[in-house]
Order: sequence, then C-alpha cells, then structure tokens
Amino acid sequence: MAVVAVAGCTTRHHTTPPDPDAAAVAAARAGELQLLSSVAAGTPAYDAHLAHLHALGGRLPSPGSPPPSARPSYADLAGSVPALQAAAVAAHNGEIAAQLASVAASHAVLAGQRR
Repeated sequence: MAVVAVAGCTTRHHTTPPDPDAAAVAAARAGELQLLSSVAAGTPAYDAHLAHLHALGGRLPSPGSPPPSARPSYADLAGSVPALQAAAVAAHNGEIAAQLASVAASHAVLAGQRR
C-alpha cells in the first residue's frame, strides 16, 4: 500500500476590498478644512467645523503640511448641505451615512444663523 502526501499552499492572501465610502468621506473632510479656513478660530462656527472634521476621522494639518489630496465636495456652507445629504444617501456604511447626514443638518442650522 502506498501513501501519497499532498501538500498545498495554506496561506491565503486576502485583499480588503476598497472602501466605497472613502472618497465621499475624504471630500467631506476637505470641505470641512476649507470651511475652517474661512471662519475665525475660537468662534462657535469654527468649533462646529472642527468637531465635524474630527467626527469624519480628520485632523487639522500641521503647519507646512501639504493640502489634502481630496477635492472638497462643496465650496461654501450653503452648498455643503445638498452635497452632504447626497453623500449620506449614497453611503454604503450606515455609520458613515449617519455622520454625513449629521454634518449636513448642522450646516443647515449654521447657514440659517448667517441669514
């Protein structure tokens, strides 16, 4: 009787699929950075945008660091609301959808206060 040993590769290389929401979140972070640059530090609006940036997983860039590579999905506060709402609706991850919708709601309130 003959015994045959078969050795197979047991290592499997699993690649993580790309995050379908990464581009929308990066664009929202870039938008928050742009809005932060347009308001005075220490104001309620600045603090709100800084909180949004942190909620989206972003941080203020250190002095001299390159600008974000993502393009902002909005250029001003009023334009941010529909852009963020659309990103929230299109988001695949429920937590990200909620974060984007929350930022959109906050921006709607902030835009209403400017009037």
